Amino acid sequence: MREKLYGNESNRKEHSGSAPRKGAKQEELAAAVGVSPQAVSKWEVGGSPDIELLPAIADFFGVSIDKLFGRDLAAADIGMEIRKSLRGELDNAKDSSAYFNKVMEYCWTLQIGAFATDEHGSIDDAGAQLGGDVRLHSQIIPSRGGLASIGIRADHRYYIVMPEPSDGWKFGGTDAYAKFFAFLGEPDALRTLMLLYSRAMTGFTHVWLEKNANVSHERAEAIIARLIEYRLLLVTEIELDDERKTVYNFNANAMFVPLLTMAEDIIARPTNFYFNSSWRQTPLIAAINN
Repeated sequence: MREKLYGNESNRKEHSGSAPRKGAKQEELAAAVGVSPQAVSKWEVGGSPDIELLPAIADFFGVSIDKLFGRDLAAADIGMEIRKSLRGELDNAKDSSAYFNKVMEYCWTLQIGAFATDEHGSIDDAGAQLGGDVRLHSQIIPSRGGLASIGIRADHRYYIVMPEPSDGWKFGGTDAYAKFFAFLGEPDALRTLMLLYSRAMTGFTHVWLEKNANVSHERAEAIIARLIEYRLLLVTEIELDDERKTVYNFNANAMFVPLLTMAEDIIARPTNFYFNSSWRQTPLIAAINN
């Protein structure tokens, strides 16, 4: 059991959070799992710990229980283990933050793995290194193949990974983009969008929009028309007190939140990186299709 528990010198890691222990002593392991040093000594000469101790032992060394017994998980097995660990996290309809925090931690592991290092803690540990108010990032932009970027600060946390098509990234003509960004560039239009995204998903009328967005009747009509064009509003006609009224229901596109997050990183380009690897010389956009 000695080899299984302690491994060889080249496999030992510095302890950081749940990372493997380097030069771990019997007393440290015993204290971590709640047994006597004599019990650990018996394991080293051929004895085996009780099965219920295996999770604590694995946590102490920062490895899986399979690894304790010399069994390396294949890629498919690793994927299954991740799915098992996430299963049920979304069952809480009121708050699924545990699910997304765990997914983010997996994303952080994937990002750091590209730098061939095991010497790192959690994403929270990384964010704390430069202080909580610093926008810290990690980017991977190789010469070909794709890109990956992760935002580390607690209130600016995201992960984006984009495998590159074999013939490069291609986009449609610029007119549609110009029209959309011009709409967002209109202060009252952007203010209206911010207003709608920050309220409950309930219906509203033309009059409500004029009052709360502080726009004229004509301007409200123009903004509503554009929101309908982008499928952000659903229109319903109702009869109320012998009067026919038009009610608008906001059909939020969740991609607006990451769009604003990405825009923030374009407006104020990140300069603080936990890890950064960028050596691309070829254009990021292969072609603009008109």
